[in-house]
Amino acid sequence: MATQSTIKQRKTRIGSIISWILCILLFIIIAFEIVMKIRGKDAYIFNVRNDVVLTDSMSYKNEEEEIQNFLKGHDDQMQIGDWFFSTKVEKETELNVYDIVIFQNIETGKETVHRIVDIYIDSKGITRYIIRADTANAASYDGAYTKDSILAKVVFVIPWVGHIVRFLNSLFGMIFLIGLFIIIFVFDFLRDSPGRRQSVLVKGLIEE
Repeated sequence: MATQSTIKQRKTRIGSIISWILCILLFIIIAFEIVMKIRGKDAYIFNVRNDVVLTDSMSYKNEEEEIQNFLKGHDDQMQIGDWFFSTKVEKETELNVYDIVIFQNIETGKETVHRIVDIYIDSKGITRYIIRADTANAASYDGAYTKDSILAKVVFVIPWVGHIVRFLNSLFGMIFLIGLFIIIFVFDFLRDSPGRRQSVLVKGLIEE
């Protein structure tokens, strides 16, 4: 039968394992971000890129009846601080109405994340995509873009985690993670030191 000291030791071990798992996950996030930065702003790893939502243009549905009807059943709005993954668009057949995409905005010159609301073929036989923010009114569009202007399609969103990602990419975030690694390492080292193990063993024998 396990003694109280043995049970406590097991709980401590489990806590340590969980802590290391969290640290490793945080490290993976940072490593992924560093690789992306080195490769460039719009870099992809296995045709996948990650970004953080910085504006509220896709955070809610415009109250206009036309917008409400159009977006009925599509509750995939994105909030500031969401962390999302997108796949690189290589073929026109990959794009459909209702897809949320990253595109090169003609007016601002910046990468923007909005939704495809219509697709048509112009008089020259070129497929064009009408893109609009969910918060915009029905008469407001970003423009009629071709596939070449659409960089990626959003496939997966993790709510709120983008705040953590941005923090970990900062200087203070790096210092925090390094400090966390050191604390956990020192804790594990002291706990597993010969003197500590002998103390636990003696205490267990006394309790028995």
